[in-house]
Amino acid sequence: SQIKQLQSQFNPHFLFNTLENIRFMCKLHPDSASKMVQNLSTLLRYSISNTREEVTVKEDIAYTENYLSLLKYRFNQRFQYDIDISPEIEDCIIPKLLVQPMIENSIKYGFEDREHLVVEITGYREEDNLVVICSDDGIGITPGVLEEIRQILGSSTNRSSHTGLYNINRRLQLRYGEAYGIRIESERGKGTALKVILPMCYEEIQAMQSQGGKD
Repeated sequence: SQIKQLQSQFNPHFLFNTLENIRFMCKLHPDSASKMVQNLSTLLRYSISNTREEVTVKEDIAYTENYLSLLKYRFNQRFQYDIDISPEIEDCIIPKLLVQPMIENSIKYGFEDREHLVVEITGYREEDNLVVICSDDGIGITPGVLEEIRQILGSSTNRSSHTGLYNINRRLQLRYGEAYGIRIESERGKGTALKVILPMCYEEIQAMQSQGGKD
C-alpha cells in the first residue's frame, strides 16, 4: 500500500505549467498544441494506470520521452537531452515511473540562472545490478540542500518538499531492500548526477511470454 501511495503522486507544478503552455500554443501554433495534448494524455494515462506496477526499462523510457517532449516545447532550445540505454537491460523489470522524477530534479535544480541545460540518461548492467543514471550540466545543488536531500533519502518518513526523489528511493527500498535506491552527487556550478541501483530482474517478462505461448 505504501508503494501504491508513493507511485500515485504526480507533480502538479509540471501539470499546471504544461497546461499553461498548451493554452499559449493554441493561439500561436495549434499543431504543436495538439501534439502537446497527445503527449500529456499519454503520460497521464500511464501515470494513473493501476493495471501494472512494474514495466520494462524500454516501456518506462518510451513514456518518459513523452515527458521530455513536453519539456522541449516548454524550454525550446534551452533544453536538450540524450538517452543511452544498453540493449541488454531493455527487457528488465523496474517500478513504473522510475526515470521521470529524476529528470524533474534536473529541471528543478539545474536551470536557475543558466540559459541552457543538457540532461543525459544512461542505463546499463553492473554485475547483478541494473544502474540508471540521470546527469545534467546545470548549476548544481548547494551543499546545505544536498545534505538535506541525503538525510531525507535515508529516512523512513518525509515531511519535506523533496517528494520526487524520496518516493523513488522509498519505493525501491520497500520492494528490493535497503541495499538499493538512489545515490546523489552534485557540485555547485558543474551539475548533478542521480544514480539508481536495483537488481536485474527478467522473471515477470519470462512469465508473461510463457503465458502468452500457452494461450
